Amino acid sequence: MKKIGMFLASMTGNTEAIGNEIKKQLYEFQVDIYLMEYIDCEADFMLEDYEILLFGAYTWGDGILPFEAEKTYELLSKYDLTGKIVGVFGSGDFAYPNYCVVVDMFEERARQQNGKLVLPSIRMELGPDSEGKLQIIKDFTNSIKEMYQWSLQK
Repeated sequence: MKKIGMFLASMTGNTEAIGNEIKKQLYEFQVDIYLMEYIDCEADFMLEDYEILLFGAYTWGDGILPFEAEKTYELLSKYDLTGKIVGVFGSGDFAYPNYCVVVDMFEERARQQNGKLVLPSIRMELGPDSEGKLQIIKDFTNSIKEMYQWSLQK
C-alpha cells in the first residue's frame, strides 16, 4: 500500500479542514495517509518514506511563512524529490495583498528539488465551506490519483 505524507499548519482551522477533506477524498484510493502538523515533526523526519507528499499551510498576515512550517520548508531544500508527487494547499484571506503566497513558496521549493507538482495547487479563501470549494479539492485529489496511476505505468 502506498503512503502519503501530509504535513500542515493551521491557525484558524481552515487549512486543517482542507487537509481533512483531501484525506477523506483520498481514502477511497486505498493508500495510507499520515497527517502530521509541522510543529509535531522532527526536523529530520524522512520524506523518503512517502511516495506522495502534501504540504498545507496558511499565509500569515502580509505573506509570512508560518513559524511551524519553517523547519520543514528549509529541510525540503536538502531533499531530491525526483519521482515524488508533491501537492500544495493553503488557506488565505483576500484582505491581505499577498494572498496564499506560502503556497507559491512551497511550489517553488518542490520545483527546485525536482518534485512532480500536482497542479493547480489549492489556494482557498478561508475554508472549504461551499460546493465550489469542495469541487476544487475533488479536482486536486483526482489529479493526485491520475498522476500516481500514470507513474505506475512508466
